[in-house]
Amino acid sequence: MHLSPVYFISGLSSQLMSMGEFLHSGLEVQGSAESLELIENCDKVVMQCLPVQKADTIYWIEYQTVMPAKANVATIHVADYDIWHK
Repeated sequence: MHLSPVYFISGLSSQLMSMGEFLHSGLEVQGSAESLELIENCDKVVMQCLPVQKADTIYWIEYQTVMPAKANVATIHVADYDIWHK
């Protein structure tokens, strides 16, 4: 899942995510006091948010940041005039 926009808040020890951004992007939310689920296409759960303790009202997700894969591109040497005319 690609998350955007992402803002940096100096000194914050956790990342905050906007429920409004998820809703505006077309996801649906279903939930209870035990968990919130973000749902895509009416059936696919893309994220589950859980409180750390039962009485908590802030929900957390466990995630792993994935960096885009680097392209495997071979170096191409362009022959110049001197190489062609040796």
